[in-house]
Amino acid sequence: MLEGKTTCAEGLRSVFELAPINENGGALWSCNMMVRHTFFDAVQGFDENFPVAYMEDVDFRERVYGLGEKVVFVADALIDHPPRPALFGKKLAVLQESEFLFYYKSGHHKPYLIQHLRRMISIRLQIVRKYPLSSDTLRALLLLFPELYYVSKHGPHWQRHYREMYRDVKVTYPPDLSVRLCQH
Repeated sequence: MLEGKTTCAEGLRSVFELAPINENGGALWSCNMMVRHTFFDAVQGFDENFPVAYMEDVDFRERVYGLGEKVVFVADALIDHPPRPALFGKKLAVLQESEFLFYYKSGHHKPYLIQHLRRMISIRLQIVRKYPLSSDTLRALLLLFPELYYVSKHGPHWQRHYREMYRDVKVTYPPDLSVRLCQH
């Protein structure tokens, strides 16, 4: 399995832009990897149970690493990914359901809602700190509130649903997913 280098030569000029960057390997972003079809099928590819196209590549990566599959980083296999608009508010909050699915699919059984809300706040603060104080950074902080509201409202259902769906799964990923997920 091969993993290529992913850059964003244009750079991120605002808190409202993002791009998947992988300059040293270990991310296995779906935008720059090569895998044999037979292996992809053997590990059941991308899980289509994710409600939106978000976290399915992280799930795939963790299954690959969990099998001990060797992933070779090829820096010369370069993809330059242009910045794209970052999602905020309800549009970002909708993606959070995929993180609940991933958490419970990975075999965790403890309630996740409070941990997830804390993680959302922590990640937003990390992102905002990378940029000078401006109307964009203040707006990004303010947009955290509708996200927190949406997840607080829907999170209990997601928690019950995915906890039940994956109740018999043993832990396969580290309990602290924040390090592994913050780049996604």
